[in-house]
Amino acid sequence: PDTLLGLAKEAQKLFPLGDNPDALAIHEHQQKVYLWARQEFSRGVLAHELGHSVGLRHNFAGTFDSLNYRPEYWQLRTSDGSATADCPAGTKDGTSCIGPRYRDPISQAEIDGNINRYATTSVMDYPGDQNHDMLVAGKYDKAAMRFGYGGVVDLWADPGLSVNGSGAAKKKAYALTAFGSHPGLFGVFYFPDPTAGTRFIHYSAYDREFGLISDCKPNSDPNAPLSTKCAEAAMDVADYRDMRDFALDPDYANFSWGVTPRAIDGKGRVRRGYMFQSDEYSDIGNVTTFSYDAGADAYEQARFLEAGYEQRYLLDSFRRGRVQFNSWAVTSRVQAHYLDNLQNIAKTFAFGAVLDGDPTTPSDGFLDDGYYGPLEAGATVALDLFARIMTRPEPGFYCPSDVCGTGQPAGVNTPMFAADPAPLPEKYVYDFRVALGDGRFLHNDYDYSQGYNWGDYQTQVGTYYDKVWATYYLAEAFDNFISNSKEDFTDSRYKNVSFATVFPEQVRRLYGTLLTNDYQAYAPWVVVPANPSDTPLGALEYPRWYAKEGPSSRPANASLVDPNYAWNEQIYAMVWGTIFFPTNRSQAWVHDARITLLPTEQPNWPADETIAFFNPETGLTYRAHAAGRESMLDAKHEKGTGARMLEWANHLVAEAYLVEVDGNGDPVVDHGDKRGTPVLKLDGNGKAQKNEQHPEAFAALQKYVDVIDTFRSLTASFEDPAVYGDLPQP
Repeated sequence: PDTLLGLAKEAQKLFPLGDNPDALAIHEHQQKVYLWARQEFSRGVLAHELGHSVGLRHNFAGTFDSLNYRPEYWQLRTSDGSATADCPAGTKDGTSCIGPRYRDPISQAEIDGNINRYATTSVMDYPGDQNHDMLVAGKYDKAAMRFGYGGVVDLWADPGLSVNGSGAAKKKAYALTAFGSHPGLFGVFYFPDPTAGTRFIHYSAYDREFGLISDCKPNSDPNAPLSTKCAEAAMDVADYRDMRDFALDPDYANFSWGVTPRAIDGKGRVRRGYMFQSDEYSDIGNVTTFSYDAGADAYEQARFLEAGYEQRYLLDSFRRGRVQFNSWAVTSRVQAHYLDNLQNIAKTFAFGAVLDGDPTTPSDGFLDDGYYGPLEAGATVALDLFARIMTRPEPGFYCPSDVCGTGQPAGVNTPMFAADPAPLPEKYVYDFRVALGDGRFLHNDYDYSQGYNWGDYQTQVGTYYDKVWATYYLAEAFDNFISNSKEDFTDSRYKNVSFATVFPEQVRRLYGTLLTNDYQAYAPWVVVPANPSDTPLGALEYPRWYAKEGPSSRPANASLVDPNYAWNEQIYAMVWGTIFFPTNRSQAWVHDARITLLPTEQPNWPADETIAFFNPETGLTYRAHAAGRESMLDAKHEKGTGARMLEWANHLVAEAYLVEVDGNGDPVVDHGDKRGTPVLKLDGNGKAQKNEQHPEAFAALQKYVDVIDTFRSLTASFEDPAVYGDLPQP
């Protein structure tokens, strides 16, 4: 994550290496940095355990509680309070404006100032950012001690700031009462307004709204982390027993959801709220309460988790001297630290979208910055990360597949590039290379020098496991939310949500495409300069699967890269897809994906909504429901998972056999009861003729028929007899 650059800069400043160091100087420098890091991390651990000793529980909301971040955070984020204007969409430099990170990107000043070090309120959290491991007690911890041992709570104490006041001060006081209640599952505060009812404020505007810092002056402490020091908002304390409840509408004062308990004192001054969520709430979908995370809204959390997954590859997936290093341990850690919570963010957004109405068409205001906008943006990040995981190539030196790989894939007309399994970069100039980390090894490997016990010496864990698990994360829709309403005990299907709930077209398109071997439709690519003198480093680019209308196009000079996605990955996609997509309590995905073969299986699909695939080897005809065509990466494809698979099979038929072609050289397809099937050129005995120019296509077709047969039997097992039992035949 970008903020760790600030930590590196701090170490560089504390321990300069000097010019032209010798080996001894380098060793001494390393030991100084190592000792410093150990001491700083130990200080945070000791402070955490001391917190337990004096009665504090874990507080996994510490990194979400932006109102109570340390003042240095707000100084860096607002340029000492001078940045008050909203950042417009497309902002590249957020130095002079403020807004969500999707419009207010982190600035160089924020990186240099190590901003994320100050983005927590509690040493009782499990921080994901190593900056936080170097901290002692935060604002929440101190407030908890005041309350636990002194029985007092903090009050906002600016003159006139009271719910009994008037004008702007009263409006501000009303809004501050929102922090006396927890923002719940979705991390959304509902800010009371004496005239407008309720409004929403994105956290980035808290300093502008509530005056968290002011009167910034040059810092007199030469060892201070920042060159300026700002005053914080005036605070007082009051005995908790003297606090009163507050209700925006007194008519609802008897209902807990209309009341902020113990929110004001006798003068109408407002209690300062601190967020607290402990173990029983963590890592189950409450976006405020993830362990090992960072970020003040769901978008920041998703970006942090994404960055952790991407940038810790070398640390997570290679042995590095660890004794108990193995595939299970690595995969479990990656899931628990990154992927589980990314799925939880998406499912939480989907649940909120269902409560809003039509989850695919949000109502006006639903995606506002202070409401569900960060959740939606975070869910989009998660969707594209899982798509990227499934189609990620391996690192290495690349050249055309018929040279470096096992040959150009059948049916793929655009040249594919594969990594050379035995590269000789000193001897050859390759087309490009993919860096370790940008690409990931698919396979496990071992230290074969260990003799009989080599199997106990695993050296790397392949990304194969992430590829197959990504299918689960996209499809699974189990209801893991708390059941605490009448609806939960009558019809709770509204809580069975997944990525497909809010991204139905995107998930359908991605899933159906991955069940083909049409790499042109989903492989990543690189763009490299022409005629390089040495092997250039290629940056991987991926289709934008989050786009509602589908990925549009690649650059004309793009080189397709082998995505390492085939049968072993597809079988999980098929099995887990048929198991987990219906966990949304709907058979819609199964109906869309169904492939039929026997006469008794045929639903009454209209002829113009049916696509067929005739297998010349067996004489069998497969059918699927066709829901139209769509554009994707400069090509037209069938919609529907089953239809997309049969379309690909027909494409292979047109290469594996001699078929009739039109004036443009394109295969003539049957538009009768075998719509979509290429018209075969038969020999004198009425038999199909193999195309001797493409023997690889015949082998690929037979293998792909196995994919179709497997998927057909899986979807058939989920048939709904009430719908597809005894339909009349046409």
